[in-house]
Amino acid sequence: MGQTNCCSKGAPVVAQTLAPEANCDYSSAGYRTHTDSDDQQSGEFTIVLQRADIKTGLGVDVDLDDCVSLRVVKLQKDGMVAEWNRRHPDKEVRVNDRFVSVNDTAGNAVQLANECRGSSRLEIQVIRDSTVARSN
Repeated sequence: MGQTNCCSKGAPVVAQTLAPEANCDYSSAGYRTHTDSDDQQSGEFTIVLQRADIKTGLGVDVDLDDCVSLRVVKLQKDGMVAEWNRRHPDKEVRVNDRFVSVNDTAGNAVQLANECRGSSRLEIQVIRDSTVARSN
C-alpha cells in the first residue's frame, strides 16, 4: 500500500489509486485506545476543521497501510491541519497520528479519504500512534 497525498487541493479521489490491497479484512477492522475520552494524554482526541473554500486542502500526506485508517506521514506548511496546529498546540496533529473517523465514517481508509475531500466541515477522531491497539 502506498503513500498518497490524500486530501490536497482539487485532487479527485480515485478509487483505483486509493483502493486498499485485496488482503484487507474489514470484518475485524477497527481501533481502540486505552480510554474513550477526548484526552490527548491517552492518545485520542478530536479535531474540527472548516474548509475556507473548495481549494483548501488538509495539508497532510497519508498512508492507508492498515486499510481502516489514514496514517499521517507528512505535515505540510499550509492547509487546514497546519492552521489547526497553530491554533491548538495542545491537540497538535503529528506524523504517525491516525485519522480513524471522519464525520462518523470509520472502518475503511478509502471512505475516510473520500469524506476528507467531499465535506466542508470535518470532525476527525485522531489516535496517537504510540497508543494504538488493534481491536478484534
